[in-house]
Amino acid sequence: MTEAVSGSVGTATDVGQEIAAARGQLARRMLRNPLGLLALTVLALIVLAAVFAPLLTSANPNAASVLNVLQSLGAGHLLGTDGAGRDVWARLLYGARYTLAGALLATAVASAIGITAGLVAGYYGKWFESASSWVTNVLMALPGIVVLLAAR
Repeated sequence: MTEAVSGSVGTATDVGQEIAAARGQLARRMLRNPLGLLALTVLALIVLAAVFAPLLTSANPNAASVLNVLQSLGAGHLLGTDGAGRDVWARLLYGARYTLAGALLATAVASAIGITAGLVAGYYGKWFESASSWVTNVLMALPGIVVLLAAR
């Protein structure tokens, strides 16, 4: 009896060690691939800039000023102003917040639907798996712009 218990504990330890080794391999592969490391760094900088937008700019992204229309780069406006006199840097930083929030929401919804559909297809198999596979193939075959134009 004690052998079975100690054997299962040893197995759990082995699984934990395998997971730790896999994480280490992923980190090593990422550090070896300079393009992947660069992409990860740029993404981290964008997320940090969006999170700390109030600290990086004091300008209101929605404040329009006729006096500041289409100003070039300068101390007051890091990236200049747009046609309505709004600070482009501030609009970029605050806009990134909405873009990242939308991407996270879309990923969460797609994951919830995909995981649920995959579990149901795997559990029931046969006709549901065939139907869900057919729907997925149709969606992948249609270009997104055609779907958007047809929905309009």
